[in-house]
Amino acid sequence: MYETKMKELETDVAKKNQSITNLKQLLQEATEREHNIEKHTRDLKEQASHDKRILGLTQIV
Repeated sequence: MYETKMKELETDVAKKNQSITNLKQLLQEATEREHNIEKHTRDLKEQASHDKRILGLTQIV
């Protein structure tokens, strides 16, 4: 009886450990996507600022 319960508990712990590992991987991937989005947003803002300066210069000429 105790052996059966121990096996069940070991199986449950193994499943939960795998779930934790999977969640950590998903969190890491989400964090990487977030950083990529933030970098892309900064790049776009910089490009927009650059384009505004260029448009401002061409309107003067």
